[in-house]
Amino acid sequence: MLKIDNIDVQILDILQKDCSLSNKEIAAQLNMSLTPIYERIKRLKKQEIITKYVALVNRKKTRNKLLVLVGVSLKQHTKPAVIDFMEHTNNMEEILECFHVSGGYDFFLKVIIENMEQYHHFVLNKLSEIKSLGHAESYFVMDEIKYTTAIPLKKMANKE
Repeated sequence: MLKIDNIDVQILDILQKDCSLSNKEIAAQLNMSLTPIYERIKRLKKQEIITKYVALVNRKKTRNKLLVLVGVSLKQHTKPAVIDFMEHTNNMEEILECFHVSGGYDFFLKVIIENMEQYHHFVLNKLSEIKSLGHAESYFVMDEIKYTTAIPLKKMANKE
């Protein structure tokens, strides 16, 4: 079992807000010395609780202004069909996220693209080329009400 305490949770919260902070800056925020912070972050990486650091880019400042959620149903629910679909979507740069779900659809895709013309091209020349695809329904995002990548961690610390 992974050992996570309140200090680890605080470190993770700080890094989720701004991963560009140095260990020294994190240590200062937590009133700790540098070495324990360094060791804790190293352990969190080794335990794969921290998997990578990224920069979040404001999509509205890029050419990719159209955000689309796509509900996908497969023709068949066989293992080869599911694997085929997942392999194809992993290789499409327009797809930011792919979720295998239960319910009315088999997958939900988060697609970012320049405009409606490019989305039409994407559906016609990429998505519809996947042999296992049965049906796709597009939902165009008018406004993002909440956007975060931060995972709530308050209840993560192990009780001892």
